[in-house]
Amino acid sequence: MKLLLNLQTEQFNPSMLARSSFELLSLNDENARRKSSAGVECQDVSASNNECCIKMKVKRGNMEEIIKKQEIEIKQQMDELMAKNTQLKHEYGLVLDLFDQQSKEIEKLKENLTALTKQQTEQCDKVENHENTLNAVITANNHLTKSVAEDKKFLSDKMDDLSRKQNDLEDDLATDKDKLDENCNQRNELKKKLDGLETDMRNKLPSSGHFTWKVENFAQLQINVKSGSEKGVYSDPFYSSEFGYKMRLMLFPNGIGIGKEPHLSIALQIMKGPYDAVLKWPIEIRASFSVLDQSKHEGHFTRQMKCREYCAKPNAEINDGVGFPNFCNKYKNV
Repeated sequence: MKLLLNLQTEQFNPSMLARSSFELLSLNDENARRKSSAGVECQDVSASNNECCIKMKVKRGNMEEIIKKQEIEIKQQMDELMAKNTQLKHEYGLVLDLFDQQSKEIEKLKENLTALTKQQTEQCDKVENHENTLNAVITANNHLTKSVAEDKKFLSDKMDDLSRKQNDLEDDLATDKDKLDENCNQRNELKKKLDGLETDMRNKLPSSGHFTWKVENFAQLQINVKSGSEKGVYSDPFYSSEFGYKMRLMLFPNGIGIGKEPHLSIALQIMKGPYDAVLKWPIEIRASFSVLDQSKHEGHFTRQMKCREYCAKPNAEINDGVGFPNFCNKYKNV
């Protein structure tokens, strides 16, 4: 804007110079009129005025020379002013072009400023959203911290409670241990009594050597043996007579050895007894085994057994069994 004002000032000076030139030309015309009027007056004057005319001519010549010089100077100044005016017009055009370019750049800057303002607004919104999210996270963290503190206190109380219970259990365990020792002593006493009762029971057994064994749930027993959960069943111990040999029976519902399905296997085992020291060893076993049908009461089956070898006195708790691997066919004999 300052450059434009300077150009306008420069454009104003040539007009001022043109006006000065016009005034000089007017003066020149006025001098010419004066000169013509002076010539007319000189014709009417007398010869005595010739000297004055000569002086006027000299002055006129001087004035013409001055006017010519001034005209030349004015012309030079006019040419210089015209050149300056052309140059200023060119510079003014350049300034206008520069102004248009700057105006376009200003528009671009305005657009960029608008875009930046929009981005800044979006960034501010995002920052606000992040702040809200952060505040929510902080609030949740505070709640979580509070909850953890409460849970920690709860667990601490629980641990204290468990510690007290553990101490109580240890005290109870010590008490129970004392009771257990007492119970063990009582059990030993009961065992002694039981042994005494067993002795009394043996004394009451008949001397006939007859023993009846009732096998419960025979069908389920066969299923258990097939599944592998059981191999066979054993009877309670019994005695051959009062103060006699201690023994028990073995039963394999699905057979054993050479007597597998469909046979039933039965054997007798000699056990270590309280009277072995006074009994005769080895012994020859003769026994009669009978299977009684409890469903139809008509499928009874009996076999006699006599051992070919004598049975020695048991060194372990029980000897190997002797009997019939293929005692009977379950589906024919029973």
